[in-house]
Amino acid sequence: MTNAMILIVEDESVSAAMIEHQLHKLGYAIAGIASSGEEAVRLARQVKPDLVLMDIELDGVMDGVEAASLIRNTSQVPIIYLTANTEERTIIRAGLTEAHGYLTKPIQDRELHSMVQVALNKSWTESRIREEQQWLAATLRLVSDAVIAADASGAVKFINPAAELLTGWCEKEALNRDLSEIVRELEPDTREPTEFVLMRVIRDHRSTNISRRLLITRDGSEITVEEMATPIMNEKGYLTGVVMVLRCPSTVAGTEGKTEMSATNSAAIARS
Repeated sequence: MTNAMILIVEDESVSAAMIEHQLHKLGYAIAGIASSGEEAVRLARQVKPDLVLMDIELDGVMDGVEAASLIRNTSQVPIIYLTANTEERTIIRAGLTEAHGYLTKPIQDRELHSMVQVALNKSWTESRIREEQQWLAATLRLVSDAVIAADASGAVKFINPAAELLTGWCEKEALNRDLSEIVRELEPDTREPTEFVLMRVIRDHRSTNISRRLLITRDGSEITVEEMATPIMNEKGYLTGVVMVLRCPSTVAGTEGKTEMSATNSAAIARS
């Protein structure tokens, strides 16, 4: 990524020139040099750099932390802070802007190169993940199965249009509500409340079998559905959430494999 465009934000002209020279030696392109927070925000929006080197202590009304915060509000561009003898409270403020790293002045070539590469690689990976999630979310919004994903606490994080139609809950109102509030079910034969699906997944740590339930919609109507749930596990094997697939029985016959595949693919929506 040596062709990356880097925006330098430094109010000391000598320091800015030195950093520019270092970056050129390392093969990076310069998107621009800003000497104030206001100019940094304007240039970041105008040139859309791949990375910003931001001096924390800038002269003027807006310091580097505030400028970085404004830039991050409208862009996912990674930011590396340049620090000298900065107070601890300023470092804490800087941490809230999700900086990709810190470099202490005077900046050494090796440290600069290493930090920039790490930040660019991390940003590229995050961008790929966001793109894949957007593709998957778009796909799941088109499938006929009702798909709902929740985190390990039961808070709903995704609901597709089919699930909105089936449950009576629109996405805006369903997000971050407890899954048990959105999906209320009874045993079809006994009309007894069923065990909460998240509890079943936590207990068994595996996908549930396809089961027939009575779904109580938001307006109190009852709909017979086929339900399946699958756990979302992180790389350490810990449960981070659950994905449910609901389907009316008339569409289930002979399609259990498709239902299972839908649940597996849906799991990526709740991953972070």
